[in-house]
Amino acid sequence: MSRGMMLFAVAWVALFFGCAQRPEHEELGRLLLLSEEPSGAVGIIDFHDTKPQTTEVTLVGRIGFKNLKWSTQSAMFLLTDPSDSLEGGHVCHDDNCPFCKGKPGANHSQAIVMLIGADGRVPPIDARKILPLAEGQTAVVSGQAEMDDAGQLVVHARGIYLRR
Repeated sequence: MSRGMMLFAVAWVALFFGCAQRPEHEELGRLLLLSEEPSGAVGIIDFHDTKPQTTEVTLVGRIGFKNLKWSTQSAMFLLTDPSDSLEGGHVCHDDNCPFCKGKPGANHSQAIVMLIGADGRVPPIDARKILPLAEGQTAVVSGQAEMDDAGQLVVHARGIYLRR
């Protein structure tokens, strides 16, 4: 194979794999992705404990997709308080467990994050096709918060900063 042909093949492979790693809906991602971390971010448990009067929030947590059946059809994901373990290594079977007693439940340590497009709606696309999100990655999310009918914190995110 000639040197020119070899360079062309290498460049094509690099271009193909480089583009394959990018989110499919990059322009929406650019609107949502923040270049600087917002100040004043709090964990989800701290947010619940302070009983805030405002609906505007800036939360920090870890991204999760594992237990979400609907996350591939909409731009949503779970944000878990940084103090919670995503692996959930300890399984408790006793109400008097000294490790679990007094710990808040899942609703108290998780938030559903809904990425909001320019039209004010949640795009019907997997969030990972909009932003380079990964399981367990730390993120800071800014947006409007509300409690749904099940008592779960829901954040309508207008901005997200991904910690590296």
